[in-house]
Amino acid sequence: MASTLTKTPTDVRSPLSSTTSYRLRRWSIITIVLLALSCMIVPMLALALRPPPIHSHEQQINYVLHTQGITPVAITLGERWPDHINFQYGTNVYPYGYKFTIVLADGIQQDGWLECAQHEASCTVTILGLGLRKTALPEFTSEPALPIPAWLKPYFSSILP
Repeated sequence: MASTLTKTPTDVRSPLSSTTSYRLRRWSIITIVLLALSCMIVPMLALALRPPPIHSHEQQINYVLHTQGITPVAITLGERWPDHINFQYGTNVYPYGYKFTIVLADGIQQDGWLECAQHEASCTVTILGLGLRKTALPEFTSEPALPIPAWLKPYFSSILP
């Protein structure tokens, strides 16, 4: 019976040269480090760049003013029309509105009018002194900006709006 002999190589080194192997190892480590950093940086950027949550008419007005490049110092809601709204009557009470006053950084006060076609929805703002007429306001944010467990909320309340 004839047996086949297999020759085992005496030199079992990588076919790559030592400098190529070193470069490949270095680039692999750099790639892994960059991927790990991106896994930490991308969520932080997503948190920082998300739109702010809106829970009040003042925040709605502030948001629209910031999109127009106007930075108010104070926004004060004034009289509401009609005075006493009984929301149990449904759509018969709409539209309703608020008179408000904003104070700009240079101390100038501007009066405006906020009008909502539905209960805290479909609202517009008019500030004639700033050239804003029936400008649509963003809707209220009904849920937290970030879905986090209740036990973590005290920790994040200081850094999240």
